[in-house]
Amino acid sequence: FAGDLIIAADDADFGYPAVPNLAGPPGMHVWFLQRLIGRMKAAELIYTGEPISALDASSMGLITKTVPAASLEAETQRMAAKIAAMSPLAIKRTRKLLFEMEDMAFSEVPDVALKALSEAFSSEDSKEARLAFREKRTPNWRNK
Repeated sequence: FAGDLIIAADDADFGYPAVPNLAGPPGMHVWFLQRLIGRMKAAELIYTGEPISALDASSMGLITKTVPAASLEAETQRMAAKIAAMSPLAIKRTRKLLFEMEDMAFSEVPDVALKALSEAFSSEDSKEARLAFREKRTPNWRNK
């Protein structure tokens, strides 16, 4: 379950067969899983290796969403196109904030958020976004 966004077919199953099938731990998955779903549920999935449905994975927050298998490629392309149309700089900075703020104390958030907003609003892409909005046109991103 590594990725910023994961779309799965609704008939997919996921599992961690490392412990039941190997003589060792599943490595990095231990760290990621317990942060995402808690130690108890992570232990169950890792120790037993039993598969979980895409619907269960979605309800646990392990994947972004499920779609009918026949729609998987189209939905993936739709979401990718939507994100690709946005400012690459804004996506990059937002992704950085998502990871930075994940374990941050709430008291630290205002300063980090204010700094990020200040940097964002001073970028050429931000100026282009405001101009494009006023002119009712698609922005021409410069990644600056």
